[in-house]
Amino acid sequence: MEMALYFYVCSLAVLFTLSAAVKIILKMRGRYEQTPRLVQWEEAIMFVYFALGFAGLLLYYHQLPVGPALLWQAYAIGLFCYAAAMHWFPKMHWIERVASRRAYLTTLFAGHFLALPFYFLVARLALLDI
Repeated sequence: MEMALYFYVCSLAVLFTLSAAVKIILKMRGRYEQTPRLVQWEEAIMFVYFALGFAGLLLYYHQLPVGPALLWQAYAIGLFCYAAAMHWFPKMHWIERVASRRAYLTTLFAGHFLALPFYFLVARLALLDI
């Protein structure tokens, strides 16, 4: 089970990194300007936020110090608040406005479904010293 979770975290980290690389390339070519500025900011902030989570989980898996439990408890609370409020963030409003309702719901539910193991692992990391 641990190996499967490790593979999941690595795969999701690669997916996020590739997504960021594509956005950087689109930005350099001038095509990312069609995306609203708030959406660009949200994506940049959430990339850094999720990268912190991936780093913590990989450190934990390799039994290296991951920092104080309070940091990961605050991180987990922030992550769960983000997941609960995802519907109200600029990216989801933009997707709903540009794409169909079906594409919006698919993005919303697929995002949560793909992130469920990540949420579980972060909660496990946050509860280490409790």
